[in-house]
This record gives sequence, C-alpha cells and structure tokens, in this order.
Amino acid sequence: MKKQTFFAFAIAGTVIAFCGCAELQQSTSEDKRLNQIELERLFQTDRNVEYFSSNTRVAVKYFSDGRQECNWDSGNDKGTYRINNDEFCSTWTWLREGAESCSKVYKISDTEFEFRGADGTPHAVMRLK
Repeated sequence: MKKQTFFAFAIAGTVIAFCGCAELQQSTSEDKRLNQIELERLFQTDRNVEYFSSNTRVAVKYFSDGRQECNWDSGNDKGTYRINNDEFCSTWTWLREGAESCSKVYKISDTEFEFRGADGTPHAVMRLK
C-alpha cells in the first residue's frame, strides 16, 4: 500500500511540475507574440530592417503597400507580404521557389523581433534600422 501511495504522489508531482513549467513557458512566449493589430502597426509605414539567419545578413525594405525588396552579398529579390491571422506571410519571386511562408512574430526588444514557424522553430531575427 505504501508503494502505491508513493508512486501515485510521485506521478502527480511530476505531472503538476511538468504542467506548471509548460504553462510558464507558454505564457512567457505568448506575452511577447505580436497579434494582428501589433503586426499591422509594425508594417504600416515603409521600413528598413536587417535579418540575421544562418550567419547571413539580409537587408530588407518593406513598403506599406505590401511590397518587399531584399538584398544580400550574393543576390537580391522582390516580393510581397501580408499580415494574416496574427502571422506575417511573405512571398518572393524566386526565394523559396515563390512559395508563401507564414511566421509568428515575437518581440525580443524594442528593435528586434524573432520569426518562428508554426512548430515554434525560430527562422530569423529581424532588427529595425
């Protein structure tokens, strides 16, 4: 009987601890995630930014009408973006073979934002210029 009681308390404690940590992580991430209105405000004016991903620096200019242009050491591209369902979605002429990609955006600081995929994997960090 003592073994069963100890085991039940151990399982309950583990579940409570796990749920508590998961809840803490979720609320921390959710508190920093930009919603539809915040994303629209962020991109309502023409904006120059830099992205850092995989040791590559990419300069991007976003226009308030939904156009975007980027350049990096070995190339450039043009495309469009839109804000949809609390996500930033972009399409380029040839990057990603023209396929649209949508990301959740998290505020890191007043000048830095992290773009994450649907599974939470970070894609890149955008720095305002």
